[in-house]
Amino acid sequence: MLLQLGIASRTVQTLGACGTSGSSPVTVTSISPNSISVGTVVDVTINGTNFSPGIAVGFENGVGPTPVASNVTVLNSTTIVATVTVKGNGGRRDDPVWDVRVGSAVLPNAFEVLR
Repeated sequence: MLLQLGIASRTVQTLGACGTSGSSPVTVTSISPNSISVGTVVDVTINGTNFSPGIAVGFENGVGPTPVASNVTVLNSTTIVATVTVKGNGGRRDDPVWDVRVGSAVLPNAFEVLR
């Protein structure tokens, strides 16, 4: 698995296809469960539209330990399953809520890292 690390923007994203599926934009409508405790692993389901195999999944714009998506599998054009891991106890604690990015689509304030 390849990861893209955005140091300045504090993002971690799996590399793959992103953007649109044909001429239709990708959307993200939900992630479930929508929280994880530091030092744990959880399987999540992401819902939206126009997902395609290899699409990038990541988290951005939060503070503290960064959630990392792995084992990303597109079940169909509206459902992705993935494993999310949060390691360590470091980082600030003032904004533990992260945006979920799938391809070019972002679901703001959708995933919380609990301490």
